[in-house]
Amino acid sequence: MTNIGVIEQFLPADRINTINQIIEDYQVKAQKVMNKPYITAHRDLYPKDSPIGAATQNWSNTFNASSTEKVCGVTGVTKIDSAQAVLILGWYTTADFGNDSRFYIKINDSIKSNVNARTVYTQPGHFLITPKLLAFAKENDDIEINVENALTIDVDAIVFPIAILYGEPSILGVD
Repeated sequence: MTNIGVIEQFLPADRINTINQIIEDYQVKAQKVMNKPYITAHRDLYPKDSPIGAATQNWSNTFNASSTEKVCGVTGVTKIDSAQAVLILGWYTTADFGNDSRFYIKINDSIKSNVNARTVYTQPGHFLITPKLLAFAKENDDIEINVENALTIDVDAIVFPIAILYGEPSILGVD
């Protein structure tokens, strides 16, 4: 099982069990798709992890008015490391970006996990996890994690994908 952190307090037990089952199923998928049976571990994704590309755990950012930016101040496209994969389950935010704003993931130039930013913010705990938002990227895939701020003002916020990183235990720092 994984620790999906503080969001557990907002979810009924059956949803937590379903999420944990999805996480386990995608670990098997990662092993098969990449032909790497040694991918036996998973943990929560952090901003400093290479699939995001941030140098530090810079959770908050100022998202400029009427623009699209990457989370954690990342610039450009990030490539998933060899023998790793990432599963996006949903989104978390601390601010309302308005009706026309959105959060989305691009994997190899294809938009995935696309959601209206206000929909995420108005949920209990300001996060949204749903099967419609699932996105899976494997080793060597290009990934971008984007925030599109349609407001005419800058927004100071934390925006982060709720995600699981898969790989070897030694690489992920788990025992």
